[in-house]
Amino acid sequence: MSIPTITVIIPVKNNPAGIALLLESLENQTLSKDQLEIIVINNGSTDHTKEIVKQFPVKLYIEKRPGSYAARNLGIKKAKGRYIAFIDSDCLATPKWLENGIKALSIKSVSAIAGQIKFIFKRSNPNIYEYLDSANKLNQKSYTQTGFSATANMFIKKEIFIKHGLFNDKLLSGGDYEFGQRITNSGEKLIYSHSATVLHPARYSTTQIFKKTIRVAKGYKKLAQLGALNHHNLNLYSWLPILRINKNKYYLKFNLPQRLVLVLVANLQKYLSLSFRTF
Repeated sequence: MSIPTITVIIPVKNNPAGIALLLESLENQTLSKDQLEIIVINNGSTDHTKEIVKQFPVKLYIEKRPGSYAARNLGIKKAKGRYIAFIDSDCLATPKWLENGIKALSIKSVSAIAGQIKFIFKRSNPNIYEYLDSANKLNQKSYTQTGFSATANMFIKKEIFIKHGLFNDKLLSGGDYEFGQRITNSGEKLIYSHSATVLHPARYSTTQIFKKTIRVAKGYKKLAQLGALNHHNLNLYSWLPILRINKNKYYLKFNLPQRLVLVLVANLQKYLSLSFRTF
């Protein structure tokens, strides 16, 4: 049996619909299937996620410890590919995702790739929550400038894990930041790839937005306690209100009352995050 070129690692918990769509998108990759190994880590699902995964030609493992980084670490240990690609169970891979990611990662001096994460919406235009999620999060090009990649779309040479160790699986959020800082501070080269693209559904409700805000805030707090947070440190200016939000092509679709609500929700997010980071 030939050794795969790349192993795709996917942690999943209670997302049968999402993992089915993702695995279908991986079946439609331009990369030859004999170059590909897909590993799914079931991370504490209590629904029929496992049964859905078993319908696809993938390797399924179980990680009982909580947290996606514990799941990813198990996948890394099982991986046989020279390269490793990470993607989240709620994402979709564009057809050339793996082909383009491998091409970028094959550059001799490059250790890891942060691929583009493109947001998609329930309808043609985003609602207020989808807009805030897409305008403020997962800007991979910006992330590489601060020395990390979100694991929703990350390619890396397996040898880098051997050299620098695995993700810190004590972190339930921010493990990708800590790992990225660790390897880039050691001289490894991380670059952005616009062509290695995955699609990510934007969060579309108050509950989803605030749940993500709290999780990320707790991650920042833990990173700060570990002395591993080199950006987003709190100071007096952190408490100033948001008066303007990031604008993209969808902003003009909102009327004045909706734009005011955008600012209000953005500030609620900010102060919710600050409260969980501070207290």
